[in-house]
This record gives sequence, C-alpha cells and structure tokens, in this order.
Amino acid sequence: MRDQPKTAQQLLKTPYAKIPEIESEDGYEVTPLGVSDEGVIRYRIKHTQNLAANFSQEDKQRLVTGGFNGVCLNQQFRDRFKEGFPAYEIEHVDKNNQLIDKVFVSEDTCRSGRPDGR
Repeated sequence: MRDQPKTAQQLLKTPYAKIPEIESEDGYEVTPLGVSDEGVIRYRIKHTQNLAANFSQEDKQRLVTGGFNGVCLNQQFRDRFKEGFPAYEIEHVDKNNQLIDKVFVSEDTCRSGRPDGR
C-alpha cells in the first residue's frame, strides 16, 4: 500500500484514519494542509512572534529536530506510516508568512534514528 498514495488518500475518507493534530501553542499557529498527491501529510506552523530573517542555522536545525521528535516519538503519527502515508512535511513560516524552512520526516528518517535522515 505504501506505493499507492491514492489508497492512502481514500483511507482519509474513512473513520479509521485521520490527520494527527499538532496543538497550537502560544507563539505558534498550526494549520493542517491536507495530503499531497503523493500521500504526504502536510502542515504549516506559523511562528507568530518571529521573522524568518532572525532564524539562525541552529534555530533551523531545532525545527528539524523538533519535527523528527514530534513524528517519530508519537505513536499516533507513526501509525499513519503503517496505513501507507509515506511522510510528513511541516512548513514553518514567520509572522508575515515568509518561509523559514520545510521539514520532511519519512518512516525511513524515523528508522535511521537521526533528524537529518542519515
């Protein structure tokens, strides 16, 4: 089923699969963006108190690590891999909707045990 994103999308229409919720917190607004044609579950996280220009490489690495931990350590998120969804894409934007970074977390990334997937 992993090679059949349409099947994954059909699953979303059933009561058995739902996009896991990422909680909005103070300083962050989370918007589920749905599922891409390839079956990738997508989110946008808006950093409401920051500008993209102020994010250092270290800050961006923390976004990658946070996305990795958020998906790989959460059973609800990992269960979507078993249902055939290949990955998560988390788009981080600043308070003006300027892209900060996109974090991509696949099942292989989780298996490797490293946020950078290596």
